[in-house]
Amino acid sequence: MTTIERYDALAEQYTRMARRNNLTPDTITNYESFTNVFRAFLQKREKEGKLSVDYVSFDDIQAWIDEMTQNGNKPSTIKQRLVVASQFFTYSTKPYVHEDLRYPQSPVSPDFYPKTVTEPIAEKLSNDDIIALWSYDRKYKASEAQWARNYAISTILLTTGIRNSELLDVGLSDIDLAHGEIIVMRGKGRKQRVVDMDSGGLCAAAIENYLRVGGRPKNIPDSAPLFGTTAGHSYGNAAATRDAEPWHRGTTAWLSQLVARHIERQTDGRVVGCRTHQLRHAFARLQLNSTGNLAELQSLLGHTSPVVTERYSKRLCARRERADFLRVLAARDAAAERLRGMNAEKTNIVKMA
Repeated sequence: MTTIERYDALAEQYTRMARRNNLTPDTITNYESFTNVFRAFLQKREKEGKLSVDYVSFDDIQAWIDEMTQNGNKPSTIKQRLVVASQFFTYSTKPYVHEDLRYPQSPVSPDFYPKTVTEPIAEKLSNDDIIALWSYDRKYKASEAQWARNYAISTILLTTGIRNSELLDVGLSDIDLAHGEIIVMRGKGRKQRVVDMDSGGLCAAAIENYLRVGGRPKNIPDSAPLFGTTAGHSYGNAAATRDAEPWHRGTTAWLSQLVARHIERQTDGRVVGCRTHQLRHAFARLQLNSTGNLAELQSLLGHTSPVVTERYSKRLCARRERADFLRVLAARDAAAERLRGMNAEKTNIVKMA
């Protein structure tokens, strides 16, 4: 069996194992991307007569690193590929791998990982921009239902820090308005966690307002997405409805475009092309400068490793600058009070009618 034949057989088994273990589609895609990229390198090395016989060797891995460096790949990209390669070849040494395919040892060592510099989290939204998003004053033409939806989506992202895909998966049954909690059932890595809504109450008020104005069909099950769309190209199967259009989970692209347009209009064009993940960064910055607690922030963001959360430590401002964050939180609380009043007033009007 040649080196490439052994590699192909292992790659097939490895991908099959990933699917059997119910890993996320993104993780499986990353594995498949690595196996394809590395196989192309092995084929090239074989044509040059330099490929090791029977097994991929340390020399082969070193040559791959050299090629990636010469091609201008960033150290972070090289390290990411080597980490996946290490996982793959560690799997190849396990006793449950057939002995004809099994490697005596992994040819990838952490000593090969290039040194990378942790880059600070880029910021797109200023404190004034966040205050503009807290405000319930419309700055563009939209129906009441569309406006309430757009406002609620941006507010949830800003006050809880949940991810784009996590918000799309949230159903009405995952919202506990009484206790101020959102249950994220399918977080990154298929992990479940409970996320607190902000203490100021704006998040809950925004959701109540969205439900009150009828942005979400009332005759669909509570398990259906909190935010969805009737567009036919949307993700997944439509929720069962009576006398209403099908209600789909939206795509991440749909949500990203919706949020970007809302932010651009609400900030008078100051912020263009803002990604939903930037609202997660803004939440982390507000949370960290309010509490200074990285461990708490790690839990709220759903990070498995504190190393990932530590990237946000560079956003911890000097003590004298943190007073400005109190201004942002005060604006949030004022917006929550106003919106709660609007909800109560309009609910009373409906009851009287």
